[in-house]
Parts: sequence; structure tokens; C-alpha cells
Amino acid sequence: MDFLTDFDGSFWDPVNPTDGEEPDFFYNQDVGTIELIAPDLARYVGSSGREVELARVDGAVVTQPCQ
Repeated sequence: MDFLTDFDGSFWDPVNPTDGEEPDFFYNQDVGTIELIAPDLARYVGSSGREVELARVDGAVVTQPCQ
């Protein structure tokens, strides 16, 4: 979730939860659903039932090759 989430023709960044603990699925594989809830906001519901909002990335995404 924390790297190149591609949904609805855009890339998305997860919004850090207010409780301060990042869910495991930010970095590990998970099976869940993504729902568009506003033009620039989506919600991911993970296999554990934990929900995280995602913000649409404005503009191009530039990546660097792995070294």
C-alpha cells in the first residue's frame, strides 16, 4: 500500500492512521478492497477488517530504479 498503489487510473498514498500505528499491509501483501469515496479519497479495507484512507496523488509519479 505504501508504494505505487494504482487504482481508478491514478496513484494513491495511504493516509497514516490517527492512532499512530501503521498497518502491516502498508509493507506486506494483503487481500482487501478499495472503494472510491470522493474524487480524491478512497478507502482500503484489509483482510483483518482494518480500514485506511488513501489520497489521490496529484500529477506524475517519478520512481528511481532499485540499486
